Amino acid sequence: MFDGLRKLTNNLEDVESLIRKYDSDGYISFHHTSQEKKYQQLFNDYQELHRFTKQVGGIVDDVIDQRFYEDMDAFVEAMRNLRIEEYTTEN
Repeated sequence: MFDGLRKLTNNLEDVESLIRKYDSDGYISFHHTSQEKKYQQLFNDYQELHRFTKQVGGIVDDVIDQRFYEDMDAFVEAMRNLRIEEYTTEN
């Protein structure tokens, strides 16, 4: 994505240069403001975000999912061990 934005910026700069070169009477008005620094900052921010989020899957597995599986196993085991003969009701 960022490479595409950089290529776009380069193309627009080339267009601006060619217009200045060939528009001798100054009839065409075109000005491009490079956003390269913003693109680089955005890229850096995405890298930082990726650095943090790539750990999320492991944390979810270890902290949330594993505990859930253990609790479900305990529940299923407790249900399996129930014996209907051990329960009574009063009328």
